[in-house]
Amino acid sequence: MSSPLSSYRSHHNHSRQTLSNSSTKLYIGRLNPATTSHDLENYCSKFGEIVSSVVLAYENGLSRLYGFVTFKRKSSAEKMLVAHRQHPLVIDNYHVVIEKRITTKPESTAVYQPRQQKLSKQNLIHKIYVDGLINDENELLTYFTSKYVKPCGSKIIIKNGVKVGAYLTFDRKNDVEKILRDQHYLHGQHLIVSISSNDNEINVKQEQEQQFTISPPNKRQKRDDEQTTQSQKLLVENVYDHPFEWYLNGLSYKSQHLLNENERLYKDNNEKLVEINLLKEKQSKLDRLEDEKRELIISLNTSQQALQQLTDTFKQNENKLLELDENRDKIKLDYEIQIKKLNIILQQYKHENKNLVDRTKLLDVQNQQLTTQYEECEKLRKQQQIDIESFFTILKKIEAE
Repeated sequence: MSSPLSSYRSHHNHSRQTLSNSSTKLYIGRLNPATTSHDLENYCSKFGEIVSSVVLAYENGLSRLYGFVTFKRKSSAEKMLVAHRQHPLVIDNYHVVIEKRITTKPESTAVYQPRQQKLSKQNLIHKIYVDGLINDENELLTYFTSKYVKPCGSKIIIKNGVKVGAYLTFDRKNDVEKILRDQHYLHGQHLIVSISSNDNEINVKQEQEQQFTISPPNKRQKRDDEQTTQSQKLLVENVYDHPFEWYLNGLSYKSQHLLNENERLYKDNNEKLVEINLLKEKQSKLDRLEDEKRELIISLNTSQQALQQLTDTFKQNENKLLELDENRDKIKLDYEIQIKKLNIILQQYKHENKNLVDRTKLLDVQNQQLTTQYEECEKLRKQQQIDIESFFTILKKIEAE
C-alpha cells in the first residue's frame, strides 16, 4: 500500500509533466484543407525538434482545419509564437492561427490523458481512409500491396449501395507516411488518402477539445456559434408551445444544411472535373512522351547498330594495320639487309674504281710515252722517205746518164 508521501510525489510529478507538455504544445488553426500531419511537421520542424504533430479529421477523411504540434523544448514553441507575432505565418498558402494551449482539466484527470493520447495516436497513424469510388476491394488491396506493402486489415464503406471509400490498416508507421506523401490513381480515378478517424480516436479528440480552451479562429465564427446556440435554445423552449413552427424551423434548418452540402458537393465535383481534365492533359502528355520515348529507343537501337558496324570496321582496319606493320617490318629488314649488301658492293666498286683510275693514269703515261715514240718514229720515217726519194732521184739521174 503506497504511503501518502509517495502518492503526493507521483501526483506532483504527473502534474508537472502535464504543465510542461502544455507549455510546448501549440494549437494551429485555419489550416489548408490539403495540409496533412506530415506537412505540418515539416513546416514546424524549422523552429525546433518535434515530438508529435497531428491534423484532426472527420470520419470521411476531410480535415477539421486545425491541429496540434508538440515541441520537445519550450524554447522552440516560444520561438514559433514570437515569429508568428512578428509576421503571421503562412502554411500551404493559408494564413494560420497559432496559440498556446492552457489545460483547464483537474490535475487528477490530466495525469492519465497523455498516455491515452499516445496510445490513440499510435492506432491513428497506422490506419488510413481512402476516399473514392471503389469498384473492387481486391483491386484496391492489390494496388497498395504492389506499390507499398500488404494491408493487415480492410473495411469497405458503403453508402446508399455505393462503395464510397475504404479503411486500410497497416503494421508500420513508415508505410503509412510513404502512402500519405504520394498521389494515388486507380483506373484513372484520383484516390484521396488521409489519416483515418475511428470511434476511439473521435473520443480522444473530444477529450482534447474539452481539455484545452480553443479560442474561435475569428469573430464571425464566434458570432455564428452564439446565434446557433440561441436559436437552439429558442427551439427547445418553443417545442411544446409551437410544435408546427418548430417543425418548420427544423425543416428550414435541414434544407439549409442540404443546400450547403449540395454546394459543397458541387464545388467538389467541379474540382474533380478540373482534376480529371488535368489528368487527361497529363495523360496526353504522357502518351506523347511515350511516343517520343519509343522514337528515341528506335533511334538509339539504330545508333547502336551503326556503332557496332563502325566498331567491327575499326577492328578489321586495326587487324589490317597490324598485318601491314608486320609486313613493313619484314620489308624494312629486307631493305636493311639489301642496303648493307649494296654498301659492300659499293665499297668494292669504289676500290675497283680507284684501281681503274690508277691504271688509267698509268695507261695515260704509257700512252704519252708511246705517242712520243710514235712521233720520233714518224720523224724517222719521214726522214727515211726523204732519203729514199733522194736516192731514187739520184738513181734516176744515174740511169739517165
